[in-house]
Amino acid sequence: MKKTVFPTILAALFIFLSVSCNAKPAGNSPIAGTGAYVGRADSNFIEIKVDGAPSDNPFVVFMLSDELKEMFETNEPESGANVYFEYTKNAHGQNLLSRLDVMS
Repeated sequence: MKKTVFPTILAALFIFLSVSCNAKPAGNSPIAGTGAYVGRADSNFIEIKVDGAPSDNPFVVFMLSDELKEMFETNEPESGANVYFEYTKNAHGQNLLSRLDVMS
């Protein structure tokens, strides 16, 4: 049994390090993307069909920043509009949208 424990631990460590090295960098650097605007879930959240997302779940919910909430009160994009967006993850793991531009 002792002969199989070390290779198992070594394999687990290798997998852990491989996953850790491929993780996104920590910090609050904005993540950018493009997609199709779907609509508002409520006054705080919107949904975007993200380009390049897995086909079984391409829809992502984003929390609006205070600045974007004000913009959405008067200038909400049409459903289906192609958009460029930037977001960060907040302390609760939510996607906090900081920029949204409608592309022509």
